[in-house]
Amino acid sequence: MHVRDLGIACIASLLLAGCGSTSRDTFSQGSGQAPTPDNRVVLRFDAATLPEGVDSVQAIFVDGSQNRVADVVEVPVTGTDFVIDNVPPEAAFLEVDYLRNGGFALYESYHALNGPEVLAQQDRLSSPDRPVLYQAQAGKSVWTTSLSPARFNLEAYGNPGADVGPLAASPFPVRGVGYSPTPIGASNKDGPNFGDVFWDGFYIPGERTDLLDWEKVWKRDLENIRGRFNSVRLYSLVAEHVDSTGQFTNPPQARTHKKFLDACWNNGHNPVYVMVGIPMPSDCFLQSGNAGNRANWERVYASTLEQTKDHPAVMGYTFFNEIGGIDEWGLDPAKSDFYWGQIKKYADQGKAAAPDKLIGFSYFDAPPNVTSAKNYMTQYGGSIDYWGINSFQGTVIGPTLAPYKALDGASKPVLFTEFGVPATGHSVDEISSADKPTQAGVNSIYSDD
Repeated sequence: MHVRDLGIACIASLLLAGCGSTSRDTFSQGSGQAPTPDNRVVLRFDAATLPEGVDSVQAIFVDGSQNRVADVVEVPVTGTDFVIDNVPPEAAFLEVDYLRNGGFALYESYHALNGPEVLAQQDRLSSPDRPVLYQAQAGKSVWTTSLSPARFNLEAYGNPGADVGPLAASPFPVRGVGYSPTPIGASNKDGPNFGDVFWDGFYIPGERTDLLDWEKVWKRDLENIRGRFNSVRLYSLVAEHVDSTGQFTNPPQARTHKKFLDACWNNGHNPVYVMVGIPMPSDCFLQSGNAGNRANWERVYASTLEQTKDHPAVMGYTFFNEIGGIDEWGLDPAKSDFYWGQIKKYADQGKAAAPDKLIGFSYFDAPPNVTSAKNYMTQYGGSIDYWGINSFQGTVIGPTLAPYKALDGASKPVLFTEFGVPATGHSVDEISSADKPTQAGVNSIYSDD
């Protein structure tokens, strides 16, 4: 191993201004030195030229194939240098993310760590026409669900996290995280494409070289998610965006998402699988919904399925989140018939377009509604692969799962598409006639470490 004194100066030629440029930052030269037993890297900064606002850095070590080989190291910038010990010997490159407010990546730089062979590889990687780092390899990602055992079964290009050829279906216990980053200055409530910060940058001939994407927002998060979780649930990843007035355009504002999905797939090495969210609105499911907006979103649904259905990082889809009340879940037959008819239509459409992926939706933690809609779920839920629950029970999970266990003909695996355990609970859950907790319920609050 080398003592690798990079002497990172953070000069202007090394950094690109602005978050999320589609261009790659230039690689800086790292020095190759004689092996020593110290197994450390020294990062040295020129304090006079450190970009304004940078208060910490994150170091990511990768091998010659650009696979991460160590945990991410994050260190506050309190002086002009710091030392990272126990660097693995297979580390060939160091990526440095320069952070503001402890988390927002302003810039990034790349550094070869050892030897002329690696430096030659570094020069190739930094050429203007170098290929996208993570290209999806040939092969299919095939997903099915079953109740015996009640886990997701995976058939894909290799087992999760293994660089091997296609194998038979194998159990896949979902260990995921709901992921919806909000860049500084943006809101996930802005328009019906809310939350989609995963789209590729693109070019407008004759106007400007490239338009903003959000790679520096999600890339750093993926580096932290990978290895801790095996999947992410996105609330919005859609093939068409609205304009600045919130309206769909003709022709549509098309958006692609290859760079993000390729980064999740990571050439099949320790991939992060993606549950794509298509946030179809209430107009698509309520009898009183706006037909024009419904038509727009049906077009977006179809185009998003077409764009993403063959990507190996995609495990499946949720086509709405928390829409429909007790009227649609059995109380009002006319509203319920329409609502569940729409669910069946979109589920059938999804399975026809993407038969190798999972299709479902995410619903409230509302056990009485599930009991009320049992017959509708049985009649209309044939193409649904899983029931998605956003579960927020205070103390126990039994009440959430009980009505799903009683579905009989509609029994399917349950996926917790959100899960939260609050730090406090109530041992008395009485509700008053005013639909508020009783005084006894208020008095029963307790802290749960």
